Amino acid sequence: DFAYCLTIARRLFSSSITQVVERGGSDHKSALQELLQAEDTQPRYELVGAHGPEHDKRFDVAVYLDDRLLAQGSGRTKRAAEHAAAALALEVLSAR
Repeated sequence: DFAYCLTIARRLFSSSITQVVERGGSDHKSALQELLQAEDTQPRYELVGAHGPEHDKRFDVAVYLDDRLLAQGSGRTKRAAEHAAAALALEVLSAR
């Protein structure tokens, strides 16, 4: 179940997440990648939607750990949406 997976992820990654947060920086996507690679896993990003007129399109991206949804983010570009999702995923993994 999802709650159990989050509990395990928090237990495995809590000290690593603290180090990432203390190190600072705004590249949440790289930070999440490094964090999960240390545990031999990788995040997977998936475009889940795009909306708005062509000149002001917004993208929605989900980030997964294995097959479990960690977070979703939105942005004016796919890359910005991925970074937003990664930032939220880091928060989810560090939540107690």
